Amino acid sequence: MSPTTVRSRLPWAVAGALTSVAIPCCIALGALWIRPAIAAHREPLCGPTRTWTCTLRNGDTTTQIGTICEIQKYEKKKHATCEPATQ
Repeated sequence: MSPTTVRSRLPWAVAGALTSVAIPCCIALGALWIRPAIAAHREPLCGPTRTWTCTLRNGDTTTQIGTICEIQKYEKKKHATCEPATQ
């Protein structure tokens, strides 16, 4: 092989080496970037804040404001039963 042929192939060899390193790095960085977004969607969707009518186990009725998730925690803590308030 002549020196001219080797020099003309050198840029292609460098480009091939860089590509073989760059593609796995891009895939790895993409996976790291997407992973938190996937984890964020594993949380429950709590919906909008609403007014709720809650009945405690002693029969008293209270009005609470919160999302579904907040009301579920309230129900568990106070042993109450809640439903969306009628307007």
